[in-house]
Amino acid sequence: MKISFAKNSVALTVLTLVSSFVFFSGCKSTLPAVDINADAEVLEELAGDWFGTYNSRDSGRSGSIAFLLTSDPDSAFGDVVMEHEDHDWEMHDASIASLRRNHSERLYIQFVALNDEMLVGELEPYRDPECGCMLFTAFHGKISDDTISGTFTSRHDATDRVDQGTWSVERRR
Repeated sequence: MKISFAKNSVALTVLTLVSSFVFFSGCKSTLPAVDINADAEVLEELAGDWFGTYNSRDSGRSGSIAFLLTSDPDSAFGDVVMEHEDHDWEMHDASIASLRRNHSERLYIQFVALNDEMLVGELEPYRDPECGCMLFTAFHGKISDDTISGTFTSRHDATDRVDQGTWSVERRR
């Protein structure tokens, strides 16, 4: 059996950003807390709602980012919505097939360390929607006023292949 996905990228990106904003602003307590390593002054300076996007030419994936940072190190929440690229896939494995049926998947930010200039972090490991193998993603970015932008790498557990990409978020006060 073949399943074909067709989407209007702009409409889906807008819908994903809006739904991420609604989900994020209405259900912060349902997101897992993010482990934060930062000084209290830095947390206070960077507190706010951060929204943005990421893109990887290597993997063909893109999506939205939502992150809430407060001056309390125990009150940070964040997630990433990964949009799967359009493909015609043959379904051989039911578990992989279920990942591929959806156009997007919610990923969670696991750890963030920051100072007044840089941010580094990791996502919780997640399954690649194409191969079903585990992916381990690390990111870093430069902080400039109300914008943080940087790069990320995703390493495939089974093959050690590394995909790279860029990301950027802006603070909404």
